[in-house]
Amino acid sequence: MTMSPGTRALPALAVAILLFAALTVGCKDDATNPGGVPPSTDTKPAPPSPTANKSGMRFVTVNAATAAKGQASYAGCAGCHGAKAEGKTGLAPRLASESFLAAASDEFLINTIKNGRAGTTMIPWKNTFKDDEIENIVAWLRHTTPSEPAELNNAPLKGSAENGEKLYREICSACHGRSGAGFQETANGTGIGRKGFLDGASNGFIRYIAKNGKSQTAMRPFDLKAKTAVANLSDQEIDDVVAHLRKSAW
Repeated sequence: MTMSPGTRALPALAVAILLFAALTVGCKDDATNPGGVPPSTDTKPAPPSPTANKSGMRFVTVNAATAAKGQASYAGCAGCHGAKAEGKTGLAPRLASESFLAAASDEFLINTIKNGRAGTTMIPWKNTFKDDEIENIVAWLRHTTPSEPAELNNAPLKGSAENGEKLYREICSACHGRSGAGFQETANGTGIGRKGFLDGASNGFIRYIAKNGKSQTAMRPFDLKAKTAVANLSDQEIDDVVAHLRKSAW
C-alpha cells in the first residue's frame, strides 16, 4: 500500500511531541524546587559544633588542652581570686561556683576579664592577655567547675523600683552594702550596684543568681520555694529588686 505524504507525517509529528515532552519533564522552575533539581533524600542532620549548646551562651572550646593553657594564664588572676578560683573575702569573688558559671555566658566572662570592673580591684586585662588566652582562662574555669548552661529568663523587667529599694534595704544591703558597693562597704558580699557590673549582667543572670544563690558561697537562694533561703521572694519581688538596682546604678 502506498501512503500519502500527509499520512507518513503523522507518526513523525507524534514522535517529536513525545520527545519534547520527555526532555522538558522536571525542568519547570517553582518556588519550592528551583531549577527542577530533585530534593535530597539525605535527611541526616549535620553534626553539632563541639562548642554549641542549646542556650547559645557558650562558644569557648573546653577540653584538657585549652584548660591547661588557661590554667597557666590564670596564674595572673590567682593573687586576687585564689589559686583554685575560690575567691578572697574582701578582695575578689569566688569564680569556682557551679550556679555562677551556669548563669554566666562566655561573653559575660570574657568582657569582664577584658574590661575589668570600674571602681573595684578588678582591673582590665585586655592589654595583658590576648583574646585566645582569655578564652582559655574561661575554658579552665569551666573545665574545673563543670556546669550545664542555665535557662535564663531575659524577659524585660516589670518590677517596681520603689518596692525593690525597700526590699534591698531590708534584705540585701547587709551583705552587698547600702549602695551596692560590696566589699568596700561590707565584708560579706560582692558589689552589685555599679554600672560596671549591671551594664554587663543580663536580667536573666541576676534573676537566676537571686533565685538560686551562688553555690559554694554565703549567697543563698532567695526563691519563694527554697528551703534554705535567706528570704523567700516571689519572681515579682526579685524583679522589683533588679529594677531598683538598675535605676540607682552608679
